Amino acid sequence: MMLQSAARRAAPTHRNSKPYAFWGMIALLLLVTWLGVRSLNADALWYDEVWSLYYAGGAEYGPISVGETVSRVAAEVAQHEGNPPGYYVLLNLWGQAVGWTEFATRVLSLLGGLLAVACIYRLGYDITSSLSPASRSLVGLGAALAIGLSAFFIYYLHELRAYALVVTLAAFDLLIFWRIAHTRRKPGVWLQAGLVFGVAISLYIHYITAPILGLIGLYHLLFMPKNRHWWRIAALGVLGCILFLPWVTTLLNAAGRADYAHLVAMSTPEALAALLYVFSNGSVALLALLGIFALQARGVHGRLMRFLSLSGLAVAVVLSGVYPIVWHIRYLIMVWPLLALLVGSGVEALWRTKKLWPGWILGIWLCAGLWNTFDPAFNRALNGVTMPWREFRTQLQAHAQSEDLVVFHAADFDWYRQLEMDHYLSGLSLRYSLMERISGKQEADDYYDHVREYLGDAPRVWVGVDQTFAPNFRLGEFRRALAVDYVDCQAVIDVPDMRLDLFAHVPDDEDALPFQFGDDIRMQLLEPVSVSGNRVSILTGWYHVENVPSDTYSVALHVVDSAGNLVAQADFGLPADAYACHSAALTMPPGTYTLLAAVYQWQTGERLPGINTHMGMTGDRISLESFTVH
Repeated sequence: MMLQSAARRAAPTHRNSKPYAFWGMIALLLLVTWLGVRSLNADALWYDEVWSLYYAGGAEYGPISVGETVSRVAAEVAQHEGNPPGYYVLLNLWGQAVGWTEFATRVLSLLGGLLAVACIYRLGYDITSSLSPASRSLVGLGAALAIGLSAFFIYYLHELRAYALVVTLAAFDLLIFWRIAHTRRKPGVWLQAGLVFGVAISLYIHYITAPILGLIGLYHLLFMPKNRHWWRIAALGVLGCILFLPWVTTLLNAAGRADYAHLVAMSTPEALAALLYVFSNGSVALLALLGIFALQARGVHGRLMRFLSLSGLAVAVVLSGVYPIVWHIRYLIMVWPLLALLVGSGVEALWRTKKLWPGWILGIWLCAGLWNTFDPAFNRALNGVTMPWREFRTQLQAHAQSEDLVVFHAADFDWYRQLEMDHYLSGLSLRYSLMERISGKQEADDYYDHVREYLGDAPRVWVGVDQTFAPNFRLGEFRRALAVDYVDCQAVIDVPDMRLDLFAHVPDDEDALPFQFGDDIRMQLLEPVSVSGNRVSILTGWYHVENVPSDTYSVALHVVDSAGNLVAQADFGLPADAYACHSAALTMPPGTYTLLAAVYQWQTGERLPGINTHMGMTGDRISLESFTVH
């Protein structure tokens, strides 16, 4: 009592503290919204997100009804992840309402995450009813900031998966249980319905919500007085579980086939260390300090805090040791609300007992969260690498021709990349394959021969490489086979994660090349002039006989307007190889232009006579193509 009186004297009045909490939450929600929105369109969909799209019937996988979504999930349980259908049903409805762009569909996760932040604030405020209004607001605000500024949680605000909603539902289930359990009168119909459907929806969204529901049930069994109110809550929880029964058979079938989980699961020490490190944004010592003070809290909320935090760690131990499914730390994201309450309570306890201004601690947590959110290495290490598939598709859509061949090397992750590649090349009339899907062994040129057969007479080949993993033998053998008839034209994409090169087939008949300069030099446009904004890309192929002297001739590409005025030009030496490609990029204002080519001796400037052998046009500059820049 003396401690509570002292806290009330030290704390601001409710009238003064409420605006601070209100505006603090508004600022936090706006910050979390900004952090989430900036990532909504930052990267392509990865393997699991494409599965979400498939189940929901988005993009090329639909449209389908809600019933068909449930059927798809059930049909894939035995072969894939075995998740329940709730999230995919919700995504189906969401996509039908807002469309199926990556940005629009990912907003669903962002909204779910914002609800989690709001929900955990209310939970922290409600469970600390024995404290002053200022202390209650501080617990709620600290817990909300602990979740909202978790860099790992922020990452899932843009992912087309259920994990942000898992945090929301875990906080909601705790909040609705607490309100019903501690009401002094019979709970209203909506409150009771909230508990029933909260339990059912949580289970239908993701199985990892089950441990939280189990902890709520265990707390109810051990600590709540056994009266009529106790039986009402128990009945409501059981009714929610009954609503999940239609999916139980499917769940059991999936569980029976998950006999490989122990091969990839984290050990218990690994899971606990990763959990504390990731949740705290790397500030494990600060989390430990807050935990020490939070666990000393007295009263009902102190009991709940100790039970939830310690039980949450026990859940991590059980799932990583007894039933090993935690092969990624995201499978423990349901304990985020439990640890967040620990943070909020610890901040309040330090303020109340040690007079430590909360802004220092919350400021450190905020800075650590922002630092790791903007540090690509933090989430990259935790979530892997997403291929730049959108840039990959954009390049092919702009430059690939119907007879081109597209091949991608995925090392040993072909099962990952095949689904992603199928999605991003959907709608393009191109023949494509992963190198890993071309049959053949390394020995006796088996794979090499199959590659030669697969290449056939394709005029151009686009070769993509996943550079995040060490290549297997197929990449070297493919390049060896490619070198027989193809030349490397250009690296279209060259970033740390992916490379995309274009190769052109060496002409079987050089006389078929339409543009000739002198007697011994011929050229062709390998693709129509490409215009993107004010950038013009030109790709040419050059052939010359062996007796053409080296370091003698240069090429001039001239762009002239309708009046014949020179607007832009590119000059380069005639390639030394008998057949080679050259790419050039020019920038020019809007207008209609003509591309001309000339070959000249660079020492004297004398041009060779040119001819368009297909059309009979002659001159020292040959017209190649007309184009328009908009």
